[in-house]
Amino acid sequence: MNKKLIGIMAILLLFFPITTSVIGANSERGLNILPGKINGGFIVKATLDNSGDENITDINWSITIKGGLLNRVNFTTRGTIELLEAQASALLFTKGIIVGFGKVTITVSATASGVEEVSETIQGFLFLIYIYTMPILD
Repeated sequence: MNKKLIGIMAILLLFFPITTSVIGANSERGLNILPGKINGGFIVKATLDNSGDENITDINWSITIKGGLLNRVNFTTRGTIELLEAQASALLFTKGIIVGFGKVTITVSATASGVEEVSETIQGFLFLIYIYTMPILD
């Protein structure tokens, strides 16, 4: 049974290639969603970085996962970071279980007062409750 499941997953990954694209990942004032730091699994995790010299306050962020078979996956987690100190980073992650099957688009975005909105979008594959993502290759 396990060999059949692994074989089916391998065939699906061949027919549904997973690609990655980055859209506007860097901001001039220091707020960044680190390329290559969006990871799948049972939850989606992303790293938000303040590479500037000033603290950033009241950062609103979201992780949105859409797609799947018949576009039945539409999941969003939102949150607020009260303070992200200069040269520090924060880990963002989804809350709850995402259930589905098929190719999905994962978008992580963040905005704060006085800072340009940053967003990064990657493609992944949702298999029941596990999300496969590909690393960003430069």
